[in-house]
Amino acid sequence: MTLEHAKYAPERTALIVVDVQEASVARGPWRGDEVVRNIGSLIAAARASGVHVVFVQHDGQPGDEDEAGLPGWEIHAAIRPRDDERVVRKSHNSAFRGTDLET
Repeated sequence: MTLEHAKYAPERTALIVVDVQEASVARGPWRGDEVVRNIGSLIAAARASGVHVVFVQHDGQPGDEDEAGLPGWEIHAAIRPRDDERVVRKSHNSAFRGTDLET
């Protein structure tokens, strides 16, 4: 997959990957393995095209399987961000509420 035919400015474009964490994938979304592979392909295409990849990670409440710091909270191993990629942490059902994602 490439983005060569799209009209965009890579430096002003981002792929936003939301809540693809170990716990959410383990719960078994329909065709979960395929979904994660497809997300991985999109991430690879974005990276190859110079598009920013931003990950949004949900901080669950204490006792939740996605509680910050627990194994289920980690971004899924198949699509982990690189050291130079941004991770926005959220605690609400909106990636924009209480975060600086919009900037």
